[in-house]
Amino acid sequence: MANRSYIWNTATPDANPWNHLDGINQGIEFVEIADASNRIPVPWLCCFRGAELNKVSIPLEPHDNGFQPEPLIFELPWIEVSTAQKNLQESLHIFQELTGDLLLGEGYWDYACRGLVDLPLPYLVLNPIDVFFMNDPLEEAEKFARCLRESSGSMELIKHLSFFNEYFPAFPAHDFYTLPFSELNHQARLESSRALDAAYLGKNNWYWHRAIEQKHTPPEPPVQNKVTREKKQWWRLW
Repeated sequence: MANRSYIWNTATPDANPWNHLDGINQGIEFVEIADASNRIPVPWLCCFRGAELNKVSIPLEPHDNGFQPEPLIFELPWIEVSTAQKNLQESLHIFQELTGDLLLGEGYWDYACRGLVDLPLPYLVLNPIDVFFMNDPLEEAEKFARCLRESSGSMELIKHLSFFNEYFPAFPAHDFYTLPFSELNHQARLESSRALDAAYLGKNNWYWHRAIEQKHTPPEPPVQNKVTREKKQWWRLW
């Protein structure tokens, strides 16, 4: 099963994913705009550079013997959409340094920038918790926080967190976004492309987290006739 990471577009500046989920019952909705498997993509790490980091307690499931382990504490980010857009626009050099090719890096960077336009809510939240658990979660969380804190970033940390394969070049962005995966038949190059891909769902596939209105249609009154009119119906409580 894939370990997934997500970007949520939210109404409130809070990095704790459980707070947003709890807020649904209070009418506070948010939308999932990006979803990646087994990685934290390069564009995301660029967007959230210098973001506010909140300490979040991650509860763990009890062991089979009933022992309840202590929760883990991760630092997770939130950022204003406008700041994320600015960060990404200023990150072209990171894409070009990773790829070693000006045009190749620019193709993925351009796609990432265009995907952050016209978002409906003012904040972005990055939830990489599942990906941390692909290795030692505390070590991965520490690397993640360090990567976001460093002003110029660490290329080694970016490669590590995005699972970028530096030994095999990514496919050209046009090919990656237009050709069927059956034609992108080099797994290592595909991994490099996925690391550079912002993994947007697209506006038509955004997943809104919102309360579902429960509409109960009142039952139709039972048809009574001369035979049953005086008899107490089964559905009556009085």
